[in-house]
Amino acid sequence: MKLRLPEIRVRIMCPDEPEAMPWWEFDPKDAAEIRACRKYPYVVEVVDDAGRLLGDVSNLVAGPGIEGTYRSPWEIPDTAVAYYAADCWTYACGIEAGTLFRLGGGLYRVLGAEHISEGYGGLGYATGLLICQDTCGGLRMRVNIRHATDHVLELTR
Repeated sequence: MKLRLPEIRVRIMCPDEPEAMPWWEFDPKDAAEIRACRKYPYVVEVVDDAGRLLGDVSNLVAGPGIEGTYRSPWEIPDTAVAYYAADCWTYACGIEAGTLFRLGGGLYRVLGAEHISEGYGGLGYATGLLICQDTCGGLRMRVNIRHATDHVLELTR
């Protein structure tokens, strides 16, 4: 079964949206760039095939020209926006620990999503990568979610 992954929409936030911060509440450097129209506040929306919102991240500041729809966070041209998009997108993909898939002739079990610690406690930010192990108990490896789902022969939950 081929798993359909959600898409990522990146768009400029309108100031009247409920989650939108006023420009003066941003970091002073970002606020100055927003006022000068050199940067914009963006929202990242992760949506399924039917266009239903699965998750979002608001008030991300970046330069112009990154609006669009992306298949994975690695396609987003702004590194900071891609970082936050990866966290939201990873969870929206819905690949849980224990999921099995065949890849290159081997059978692998998902142990969980990879996280980067930010020093705030908790799990940190998801990277868009899965920590997997072959079912024979071999070495653990990192697998890109997009790669795993594009090349699987079988995916079970």
